[in-house]
This record gives sequence, C-alpha cells and structure tokens, in this order.
Amino acid sequence: MAISAAGLWGMTEVFSKYLLTQSSPMPIILFQLSCSFLATCVAITIKYQYVELDRNALLGWLLGVLHPGLSNFLGFAGLSHIGASVSSTIWSLEAVTTMFAAWALLDEGISIRQLAFSVVSLAGVLIASGSFEWGEVDANGLYGVIALLLAVLSCGLFGALSRQVVEAHDTDWLVLVAGQQATGLLWICLMLPLSHNGIDIHELGNLTAGMWLLCLVTGFVKFPVATGLFLASMRSLSAGHASSFLVLTPIFGIAAAMILLGETVSIFQCVGMAIVLASVWAVQHFGEPPQN
Repeated sequence: MAISAAGLWGMTEVFSKYLLTQSSPMPIILFQLSCSFLATCVAITIKYQYVELDRNALLGWLLGVLHPGLSNFLGFAGLSHIGASVSSTIWSLEAVTTMFAAWALLDEGISIRQLAFSVVSLAGVLIASGSFEWGEVDANGLYGVIALLLAVLSCGLFGALSRQVVEAHDTDWLVLVAGQQATGLLWICLMLPLSHNGIDIHELGNLTAGMWLLCLVTGFVKFPVATGLFLASMRSLSAGHASSFLVLTPIFGIAAAMILLGETVSIFQCVGMAIVLASVWAVQHFGEPPQN
C-alpha cells in the first residue's frame, strides 16, 4: 500500500506540473481539494449510515493542517519557482524527514544501515532527476527551495503523527482522510491572503474543460486515494518503514512522464532509478531497526 501511494503521488505530480504551466497555484489547489473532499463525503455517505467520532479521530483531523494544508500550499508555491529536477530532489527528503520525526516523537529506532541506504537512495534521485539545476537557482528560486523544504517538513510531521493516530484507534481511513481534507481546505482558505499570486478571475476563464477535469481526477487520486493507502499501510508498518518507500515517488514521476507524456529518459537517469530501487530493496531487507 505504501508503494502504491508513492506511485500515485508520483503520477499526479507530473500532471500538477503541467497544470502549473496553465494557471497559478491557488486555483488548482482549491479545486483539487474541494472536489476530492466532496467525492470522499459521497463515498462515506454510501458506505455508512452514520459515523461515530472520538477524540482521537478529531485530533487526526487536525493533522490536515500539515497535509494537505501546509504541504500543498507551500509545495505548489515552491514548484512554481523552481525546476522539476530540484523539486524531485527536495521531495525525496520526505522519507528521511519522516524517519527522524518518528524517532523524535514516537521513539522509533533508526539503524545506521537504514540511514546509509536512505542516503544512497537520495543520491540516486539526484542522478535520476536528469538536469542538475541547482547552479541555476536564483533569488526567486531560493524562495521556492525554502517553501518546498517547509512542505517536506510538514509531510514528515504528518507521517509520524498519523502513525500515532492510526495506532490509537480504528477509525476508517476514509473518514480520517475526509476530515483531514476539510481541515486542510479551511487552512488554505485562511492562508489565501498570503498567496503571492492569489486567484485571478480572468485566468480561470482561460482554463479548458479538460484542464478542470484533470484537476478533479488528480485531486481525488492524490488526496483520498494515495493518502488513504499510506495511512492504511501504517496499520502494519512503522512510520519510518512506511516512509522509506516515499523515495520512490520521483521515480514513479519520471516513469509516468515517459509513458504518459512521451518524455525521453537517458541512460544516466536509468542508472539513478536503478540505484533508488536497489536502495529501497536493501532498506526493507537489511535496514529495518528493531522496534522499541
């Protein structure tokens, strides 16, 4: 389930980058989250006659401030200022960030081998990202890098704290994700005045029906489906173990761009992808620390 979540996030990232070439970030975020929230509510209505909520479930909903709230607000803002290779490299830090967050907040162990294989996988992502654009990051790009690093930190904290919530109660993941989407949507609306570009009404008129449909589909796949799979995986995996698969996200993104958009992949990138896959395999077989 964690691998499936990484794959879906990687695929939707490709389409999100395309949508950013057609519109500013805020309309995309709000439309994606609104549609996915409504679709999740419809699914809950069909599946349940009534839903019982406890204190832990409500606390789990508050994690929506971290993801999808801050992570998407800052992530889209950063993505609009920097290139794809820099973005992929920064997002690959999410796995290590979640490991350290779980170590600090949940007292999960981290082995030296686990860290070593994670560092190797980060190097693989850097190679697989293709063009090394770090030397081209200007003052405007630095803003994007900082925004993305904060987005990664938000996701790392979300992953660690979600593990605690999932372990504490048996609330259905669909209900948990719906509450997190509602909280994230409200938080993004409150942060709308801080957005640099805001929402341009004239710009919305330029978006075609196909682009709106793409927003709807990617929003549903990215939020309730991928996030739900990741939360469900933590019922049987530690936060650090589940997050180790997230380094596959940019690899799935590169593969999706090649298959769906016809982008070419160099031998150099294939080597980087192979390093990431080998490192993830090694983490699962040799790097998992004993549980405290």
